Amino acid sequence: MSIKNVILLLAEDRIIDRELVRGIARYANLQSANRWVFYHELERKTPLAKLKKWKADGIIARNYDYETTVNLTKFGLPIITRGLQINNYPYIAANENAIATLAARHFQERGFQHLAYIGITLPWSMERGDAFREKCKNFCDAFYIFQRGVKKAKGYNQKEIEKMAGWLKTLPKPVGIFVCNDDAAGAVTEACKLTGIIIPKEVAILGVDNDTYICELSDPPLSSIALNFENVGYAAAKALDSYMSGKTVEEKKILLEPTHIVSRQSTNILAVKDHEIIKALNFIRQNVKKLIQVNDVVAATNVSRRYLERRFKNAIHRSICDEIRYCKVTLISEMLSETTLSISDISMSLGFSNTKHFARYFCKAAGITPLAYRKKYGRI
Repeated sequence: MSIKNVILLLAEDRIIDRELVRGIARYANLQSANRWVFYHELERKTPLAKLKKWKADGIIARNYDYETTVNLTKFGLPIITRGLQINNYPYIAANENAIATLAARHFQERGFQHLAYIGITLPWSMERGDAFREKCKNFCDAFYIFQRGVKKAKGYNQKEIEKMAGWLKTLPKPVGIFVCNDDAAGAVTEACKLTGIIIPKEVAILGVDNDTYICELSDPPLSSIALNFENVGYAAAKALDSYMSGKTVEEKKILLEPTHIVSRQSTNILAVKDHEIIKALNFIRQNVKKLIQVNDVVAATNVSRRYLERRFKNAIHRSICDEIRYCKVTLISEMLSETTLSISDISMSLGFSNTKHFARYFCKAAGITPLAYRKKYGRI
C-alpha cells in the first residue's frame, strides 16, 4: 500500500473548512490502494518554511493573501484552494448566482419590497451582492448596499458596528437584509440591538453558511443558506488525487452550491399588509406537507379566487400555484439533502400517490431528479 502525504491548510474555526475536512476524510477513507496521511496546522498563520520540510504530494488550502499564495506555488505541488485558482489547478468557488436566487426568493415570498445587502470588499462578496441585486430588481422598490473594507482582524469591532448601526437607522422599514456570511450577519444583529431596531419586525436578516455556532447562539437565531461543503470537500480530494496520480481534471471549478435555507426567527415575518394574503401564505406554509390546491388556499381566506389571485400576484410577484410549488420543492430539497429518509418515504410523507409522480413533480420544478439531487447535495 502506497502513502500519499497531503498538507491541509484549513481553519478549524470556520464551518466551511470543518465541513470540507469531513468530505476530504470521507474520500481518503475510501481509498483502499493508497493511504492518505495529513499534515495540518491549526494556526491561521502557517509557517511555510516548516511545511517545506514535510515531503508532501499535494495541498488543499484556504484563501491566503497574495504573497503567501505565491509562496505556496513554489512548493511545486498540485494545490487546490478555495476562492483562487493557482497554476490552472481546480479551485473551490461558490455558485453566487444560485445563492442569490435562493436569497431573493426567500425575501420575495415574505413580501419584502425594501431590500439590502451587507458585504465586504472582496471579489466573492461583491459578486454575491451584485447577483442578489439583479435577482431582486423585478420585485423590490428600493435596494441598498453596505460594504465593509477588508480588515486583517476577524470579526467586527465596536466602531464598525456603530457605523453599521447608523446606516441601518436610515433604511425604510421593514427591510430584508441579505448578508454575505453568518459572521457578518451576527454583527448586524448586534448593530440592530445598539439602535433598538426590532428583528425581524423592522429588519429581517439572512446569512450564508448555516454555521450553527453563530446562527443558533444569535439573539434572535439567524436564518441562513446551507451549502454543500462536505460534498465539495470530497470532490476537491478526488481532484487532488487525480493530479497526485499524474492525471488531469477537465473541470477546473468545484462549485459550492446552496442546498436550502434554514429558516429561523430572524426572517420569521411576512412584510405584507394585506391580511388576506397573510392568511393565504400562512395556510400554504402550514400545509406544505399536503397536496393542497389553489381552491384550498382560497377557502382559507374571506375573498374570491379572482381577488386573491390578483392581490397575491401584486404582493408576492408570483401566482398562488407557483407559491405552493415553491414551498413544496423547498421542503423536498431540504429532506433530500439533510435526512437519510428514502425517496419512497419522503414521497409518502408528503402525500404523493407514488414515487414516479413525486419524481416527475420535483424534476419539473428543480430540473433534476430526486436521486441526482441527493447524490449532488446530500450528506450521505
